[in-house]
Amino acid sequence: MENVANKYIDAILRDLNIKGEDMIPGSAIRNAGTNRKVKTLIPIKSVAKLNELELEYDIIRKNLGRIKSNGVCLYATDDHKPYEYELRQVPENGRDWEETATALAFGVLVNGVVYNPNRMLKIRQRLDKDRHREINLRFRTWGSSVNGLWIGGTAEFETEKRETGKTKNWEMDTK
Repeated sequence: MENVANKYIDAILRDLNIKGEDMIPGSAIRNAGTNRKVKTLIPIKSVAKLNELELEYDIIRKNLGRIKSNGVCLYATDDHKPYEYELRQVPENGRDWEETATALAFGVLVNGVVYNPNRMLKIRQRLDKDRHREINLRFRTWGSSVNGLWIGGTAEFETEKRETGKTKNWEMDTK
């Protein structure tokens, strides 16, 4: 993981309409990922601020090549629950809307957020006023280090939920 060069940070923040005080104090804008998929992670200090941002996707996308990124992922810790995150994403390609919670899950881990691997992390992406995608991360430990990860959550299928009142749960072992 590497910090985004200072010469690009002002342009990114301006395009996102973010002021320095809107970010988590002492945090950095970083690129995290593999050599093929890199997300630029921007930590916002509150969920309220994150949700009030009006993201201009075309303006944001113009900076992605300069910062060597496939997308911007803005995230905030839930104001009263330090193990819950909310996020918003702007992918490089408008057709490439992936499960963004998965993208952030990796970035959060790399950022050293797992202070207590015995606690589950919950990551949400707002779909609209009343609905979220959600992913839960549980960690497998060996001694004092994390050596595995379980990813799980809920997927709501609107037609199924409307007809049956139920949702489907899924869980996947990454090891």
